[in-house]
Amino acid sequence: MARTEGRPGASPALLSLVTATVAVVGVWAALATVDLADAERSESATSGRATPTCAAATPPLTTPSQIGTIPLSRTQIENAETIVATAFDTGRTPDAATIALATAMQESTLLNVPHGDEVGPDSRGLFQQRLRYFGHIDVMDPIEATTAFLDQLDDVDGWEELPPHQAIQTVQRAAHPERYADWIEPAREWTEQLWPRAATCAAAAGFASTGP
Repeated sequence: MARTEGRPGASPALLSLVTATVAVVGVWAALATVDLADAERSESATSGRATPTCAAATPPLTTPSQIGTIPLSRTQIENAETIVATAFDTGRTPDAATIALATAMQESTLLNVPHGDEVGPDSRGLFQQRLRYFGHIDVMDPIEATTAFLDQLDDVDGWEELPPHQAIQTVQRAAHPERYADWIEPAREWTEQLWPRAATCAAAAGFASTGP
């Protein structure tokens, strides 16, 4: 009987090469799957956004100084946006938003300050609201703090007819009310830039003005 010879076995080097190739292809496939999933999630998130305008960068805001103008930081701009959006969402006017912005710029430079000063050691937040008067709300929450300020402003009869810095003083009762006047014009400019954005975002998100 003739002897049947078996097929020669693959060399160890060839087996190693094939194994490595399969592993690389597997990694590529896994990465492609992850990338596709990420792309799908990104597309879904984008399609769920109310409008590209709300996701777009906010116009740069500046503050006056003795050397010209200084750009506001991202944090300051976000707080300014929150103040204006809160004024809009609660049915207030651009004038009310301007007054709130001017107040926060003087009191905290639009930063959510977690402490007070010698005059008001219990003051906190964007408006440096004293806990002895506002302890029933979270004054470190920009929306709550803004709403509380605007509520107090609404309680001032005829505030719309007062010079803005005087209207602020009726709420804040500050030691140097004249300092608010320096921020009225910048705050008005910021409101002019941020108010249309607040209106567009609110409309796209389906928010209705709730009124004061």
